[in-house]
Amino acid sequence: KLFQVVPGGVQFEKNLDRQKGRVLCLSWHPSGTHLAAGSIDFIRVLDVRSGRTVQRIMVNYHVPKPKKRECVVWGIAFLSDGTVVSSDSFGRVQFWDWERGTLLESHTVSTSAVLSLAVSEQEDSIVVGTSTGATYQLQLLPVKAGGQEKRWVRTKPFQFHTHDVRAVAHSPTAL
Repeated sequence: KLFQVVPGGVQFEKNLDRQKGRVLCLSWHPSGTHLAAGSIDFIRVLDVRSGRTVQRIMVNYHVPKPKKRECVVWGIAFLSDGTVVSSDSFGRVQFWDWERGTLLESHTVSTSAVLSLAVSEQEDSIVVGTSTGATYQLQLLPVKAGGQEKRWVRTKPFQFHTHDVRAVAHSPTAL
């Protein structure tokens, strides 16, 4: 369900497509036209105007058969270029083309769950938190010096906690 915050309260706006299971994380596309929702084994992209699911991405697809188990999508971010970034219970940060539903890049950053993620304002840096207390940073860097092609690279690990890092924030001066 979609609600609008109005002076004096909250007002119902519309129903979105129903789905089985819980929605564990949400992210709006910066344009406000689409919404990405993470759940168990799936990411769904919804068109806000119609309320319909326009893409259903199975995040468990690339896991080898003997290890098939449910994959919990704990964190999600919708970038302005249409890339959906997800963090999951397999310790991965993955980058998806939401229109095609295809995996662009996958980074295993931890042996435990990646519970949270935050994106910089320029969308060139991501910070994630894990269930082991470690925090990692990924940066969008050129493949070759001076080149146009860029890839996401894990650059900085931090181990300042001994418990779950369930929320992270990214600002110009701090993580």
